Amino acid sequence: MAPLVRVERDGPVYEVVLSRPDRLNALTADMVAQLHAALDQVGDARALLLWGEGRAFSAGRDLSEAQPGEEDAARVLRELFHPLFLRLYRCPIPTVAAVQGACLGAGLGLAFACDVVIAAEDAFFASPFGRIGAVLDSGGHYHFVRLLGLKRAMDLIYSGRRITGKEAEARR
Repeated sequence: MAPLVRVERDGPVYEVVLSRPDRLNALTADMVAQLHAALDQVGDARALLLWGEGRAFSAGRDLSEAQPGEEDAARVLRELFHPLFLRLYRCPIPTVAAVQGACLGAGLGLAFACDVVIAAEDAFFASPFGRIGAVLDSGGHYHFVRLLGLKRAMDLIYSGRRITGKEAEARR
C-alpha cells in the first residue's frame, strides 16, 4: 500500500507531502499517525514545507471514518488532531504550509499550525463545520478571528462560505 504521507529531503528543507489526492488529502487516523512519524524524522533540517498532492491541500477530516451520534467529537479533536497541530506549532524549525485548492476543516487547522501559510491562486479556505451540523473546529476558527477580525471570521464560520487566499490577504 502506498504511503499516505511522503517525506522528501531537498538539502536543508524537509518536505512532508499529503499523498491522498484521490480523496483531496482528507485526513484519516492513519494519515495523522504517518504525519507524526514524519515529524519524528525532521532531524537536522533547517525548514519544513508541508503541502498536498493533487488539487487540494486538504479537505479536512475524512468523514467516512466519522461515526455521527456515536463518537465524542471533542475527544477525536483532543486525542487525534490537536496533538499533531501542537507538534507543528512547537516544531523547532520554521514550518510553511503551501496551500492549493481546498483547505477545509481539519486541513485548515493543519495549515494554520504552520508558521507561514502560502496560498496558490486557486487556494480557498473554509470552515464547513456549521454546514455539516458540527459545532467544534480544529483550531482554524481561532486563526480566522486572529487574522481576519471577529466579525469577518464569524461570518465565515456561521455561513461556511469560502474565502480565497487573495481575499484573505486583502483583509490583513
